[in-house]
Amino acid sequence: MPRQRRGGFSPTRFFRDRRAVGSAIAAVLFTLMSLAGVALVGDHKYMTTNRDLLKAAANAASVAAMVELDGRSLGDLAAGDRSALDATVRRYILANIKANVSQDTYQRAENTLHVNITPAGPGLVDIEASAELGNIVFGRWLGSDMDATVKIASRTERISTTTEVVLAIDATSSMYEDTAGLYPHEEGFIKSRIDIVKQAALSLIDTLTADGNNQTAVGLVPWYFRVKLNPAE
Repeated sequence: MPRQRRGGFSPTRFFRDRRAVGSAIAAVLFTLMSLAGVALVGDHKYMTTNRDLLKAAANAASVAAMVELDGRSLGDLAAGDRSALDATVRRYILANIKANVSQDTYQRAENTLHVNITPAGPGLVDIEASAELGNIVFGRWLGSDMDATVKIASRTERISTTTEVVLAIDATSSMYEDTAGLYPHEEGFIKSRIDIVKQAALSLIDTLTADGNNQTAVGLVPWYFRVKLNPAE
């Protein structure tokens, strides 16, 4: 303005100054829009990661809940058993979250975790979980604690199927030695390898047949120098 007063009005100078100001404003707006775009992409990635993490944790918890129910429905549980089931679900969710986040994020999740277990029919259990796993990007910029709560649902179905297991057991002469290579008549002999394998096989069968709802078929194949599949041989 002082230059204009001294030299008079100059259209060239006037429009040149306006173009400079307009370019500066455009540059500022472009920068702000770029930062906003980056923040939106970051928010989306951040929330998607949190959702997937909580989903995986709830899936593990729903499987644990189904195992603990052991064929019972939620309506059949006494108050103490229902409290124990709720504690199991929370423990599995928090354990899976803790393995993948910082201590501060885990503490936030632990303080904000809400779990709801509902029956969904015979052999079905639904788990709804929500937790806050941290602030979003705009929340940090604005200096406020914006809501970043993630909500998910998980369902597990219990089905009864036939489990088929075939155990191929080495029955050659070396299996009658103990793990140190000693035979029963030698001093220091403890237990033969075949006895150890037999005990392990019995333990496996007991584990597989512990659930009365499952049907388990177990086959044994003694492994000599060759396996005879034809009974006529």
